[in-house]
Amino acid sequence: MARADLTVSKQELLEREAVEVPRATWLGFAAAALGVGSVALIQFFNADLPAVTVLDALNTAVGQDIGRLGLTSEQLIFFDDHAFPFLTTSVLQGLASLCYAYVLVVVFRATAGRGERVPRLAQLAAAAGGVTAAIGTIGLQIAIQVNSHNAIAEKDWSADPDGGTVALFCQVLLLLSAMGLALGTVLIALAAMRAGLLTKFLGWLGVGVGATMVLSLASTSGAGFNFVQVFWVLLVGLMLSGRAPSGRPPAWDAGEVVPWPSQQELREQREQSTPQSTPTQNGGSPNPATSKKKRKKRR
Repeated sequence: MARADLTVSKQELLEREAVEVPRATWLGFAAAALGVGSVALIQFFNADLPAVTVLDALNTAVGQDIGRLGLTSEQLIFFDDHAFPFLTTSVLQGLASLCYAYVLVVVFRATAGRGERVPRLAQLAAAAGGVTAAIGTIGLQIAIQVNSHNAIAEKDWSADPDGGTVALFCQVLLLLSAMGLALGTVLIALAAMRAGLLTKFLGWLGVGVGATMVLSLASTSGAGFNFVQVFWVLLVGLMLSGRAPSGRPPAWDAGEVVPWPSQQELREQREQSTPQSTPTQNGGSPNPATSKKKRKKRR
């Protein structure tokens, strides 16, 4: 793993972060809010989306009447009637991805600026993933609306709303963006944890976020936020703001790597802080209770 040659002087680093970190804090909150909002809106709008069943497809294939104009007629009309809500939701999704990517890039720059080993690929994957996610999400929804409108105008009631070259290209972009954001999240979270910029909890949670993003590719085509991702970026925003229960890790203010203590070091610290018990036998100080009993016997 190559070292990213992005180190700067401590003063320059702290001055740069004085601008970038507050911005990343608010964009982290924005990413979480937009992510939750877009997912909620998608579920709300899709609740009324007419379904196309396998039975309908089989009946259409053999020429039987399915009780409507065509296999996808109700879906086409639904998308055409709800163009503005769906486009608005896709814009919110795109903005959430851009905000999320910005937070990753800021944490990357802070990690690399302190000389911690982190590949340049992590920054590229995060930035490109955020941009392609925004383009793919908005582009796919535009393609769906155009396909639906054209199919209705041509009375092509079997057209696939998300079919066509443009829609397929946007779906490929979404898959690539999800893989890029997942890779960037894992690499940056691990490196930032080693540098002491993220707590061990946030570092390993970031690895879990990347894993859930990869696992969700098959079911979501890379689109949208999952709630683990929202939770993680919200916690990162809280940490950057200093409002987290444990505050902001000291490496941010130090301008250098401040690694977390190992388990052995923690045990040694606990042992040093534990007061030594007062010896009571074999030449030690006398036990007050024993001395009191001896005085009673003498009496």
